[in-house]
Amino acid sequence: MVRETIVATLAFTLICKYVVVVYNRNIVRNLIRYINDDYEISVHFPEEEKEIIDRYIKKSKTVLKFWILSTVPTFFVFMLTSFGCTFYYYCRGTVKFVPLLEIMLPPAMEQHKNDLLGYMIINTLESVFAVYATFIYNGFEPLLPLFLLHCCGQLEILSLRMKNIFKQTENPEEICEKIKEINIKLQSIYEFVQDVQITFLPLSEFTMKTTTFLLPFTVFEVVQSLRRNEINIEFLSLLSGAKCQFFMPCYYSDFLMEMSAYMRQEIYSCGWENHSNIQIRKSVLFMLTRTIKPVVLNTFFYPLSLQTYAEMARQSYAIYSILNAVWV
Repeated sequence: MVRETIVATLAFTLICKYVVVVYNRNIVRNLIRYINDDYEISVHFPEEEKEIIDRYIKKSKTVLKFWILSTVPTFFVFMLTSFGCTFYYYCRGTVKFVPLLEIMLPPAMEQHKNDLLGYMIINTLESVFAVYATFIYNGFEPLLPLFLLHCCGQLEILSLRMKNIFKQTENPEEICEKIKEINIKLQSIYEFVQDVQITFLPLSEFTMKTTTFLLPFTVFEVVQSLRRNEINIEFLSLLSGAKCQFFMPCYYSDFLMEMSAYMRQEIYSCGWENHSNIQIRKSVLFMLTRTIKPVVLNTFFYPLSLQTYAEMARQSYAIYSILNAVWV
């Protein structure tokens, strides 16, 4: 029952992710184009700003590598467990087919799963599902963290420009022009975050709810296998991915919130009080007013942050405690 719930939740989640990407494909395409345009412009940036971009590119690569190392080995663990155990029983002189996913199937399939033809058909279908899940997780899950990291990098660059804006020139007209350019870029970042919000809002809420149930069920399955003196490697590897599919958006959304607060701090401490030009002070006041509300992604009810993740973990533990009380 627990395994069936885990697999059904994963399957439904994967379908939702695919639907979201297809339905919002134009927005996602524009978001990726926006990032590419920023990288093309960055060729002409000063070295200090290029270092910031390089640092965030390395962070983005780390996110991609994590998902590859999390999903691809999980896929091979399931495959090797199925075919390896089947081959092991064959060498022992016992005909026992070990399916890829040891779950209860519909009656029409359940009665044939120990036949060679039935085993081959069921394992083929389950293998296709495993490949599909691997591609979806590798192609979809990194998107939101990458978009958020790009926004953080751009905010850090703007913060650096505000910090140095009065050090580079004393000409009020040049200062006003630079503040205007920063405001325009800041507004484009807000629009970028808004597009990300539109695309991922329903799915973020859905992921939070499904992860709340997926984590305790997966942990319960692992603990139950340990009580039987078994090591369930498949679900151990699945556990890390299930945990991080909601942790990463929360972590980088929280980081984005910190960077927006840092941006406001740099605007206030840029040295505007030493200049009496009214236009400069009005521009700085406008930026301070605009940045009162921190940049952060939201679900329908909560902002995506580490505090939200902690609340989700607390609810997951409560569900795990109930599972232990009922089935143990």
